Amino acid sequence: MNLTLIPNFKELYNNFKNTEDYQNRKNQFKIVEVNRDIIAETLKENELTNELLSGFIQMFKFGCSDATFDKYLAQNIKDADKRNELSKRAYEANEWGYTGAPDYILFTA
Repeated sequence: MNLTLIPNFKELYNNFKNTEDYQNRKNQFKIVEVNRDIIAETLKENELTNELLSGFIQMFKFGCSDATFDKYLAQNIKDADKRNELSKRAYEANEWGYTGAPDYILFTA
């Protein structure tokens, strides 16, 4: 490991922390706890299947539409009260997830 590069890296990172891209990424953390709870609630009720995994991918991807989020949340969370609570929290966070998933998912057994 070349330790002489560390000061330059630190300077570059400090500069990056002053950018809009950095702030946008930090804002995305608002949705992380909600997504974690969606995963936990889904797995409490179900064995992990390709359909549920596809639901996670579609809900958590960057740019997910409200309609797509609602569709897969209903698929993954059967309990209406829990689903409504998670939906409310997600909409209050008003942030997309991190993944860059395609609009379609193909799984083979």
